[in-house]
Amino acid sequence: MNKEAIDWQMFLEYDPDSGVAKWKERDVSMFVSKRACSIWNKRFAGKVAGSIHTDGIGHQVMHVTILWRKYIAHRLFWEICNGAIPDGMTVDHIDQNPLNNKLSNLRLATQTDQHRNRPIQANNRSGIVGVGWSKKYKKWRARIGNGRSCIELGMYADINDAIFARREAEMNLGFHENHGLKVSPNFAAQLRTGRDEGGV
Repeated sequence: MNKEAIDWQMFLEYDPDSGVAKWKERDVSMFVSKRACSIWNKRFAGKVAGSIHTDGIGHQVMHVTILWRKYIAHRLFWEICNGAIPDGMTVDHIDQNPLNNKLSNLRLATQTDQHRNRPIQANNRSGIVGVGWSKKYKKWRARIGNGRSCIELGMYADINDAIFARREAEMNLGFHENHGLKVSPNFAAQLRTGRDEGGV
């Protein structure tokens, strides 16, 4: 079955206010026997769907497995409420928390938009994205990425001037207001983290 042919609402009941989806009870026609259907429904129907996956650099995302194929949960949830995601677009978490799948926290975005709404990196020492201390010049250096290029915004004796230059550049380039903030509290503890056997 192709992705485009799947009606996600046959399988999932998504609550846009909580950002959580639960498995719907399945019809016997989806199984090889009534017994298999009964076992699946008793075990999974009404339970939270999906599992949290962490990549090699610690980035977490919720996956949901449907018909033996793994999907990114927030993309499914967006499509349940809004229809197919247009070509060339992604679904961005506004507060930068990849586990906060409330509909109000999801927005359509280009890849560039996503890059302009990123949390501050853990190794940042100044507390401001794009602002750092230059040992060579003994000044604060401000810069900003724009696509594949890096724009130098100047060297400043006062960190506040460097911060102002960075913030002004972000505004002029259309960065999201949340860009560079610390990530919201992790929702992982509130979600089921076990195996996603219910997705078959």
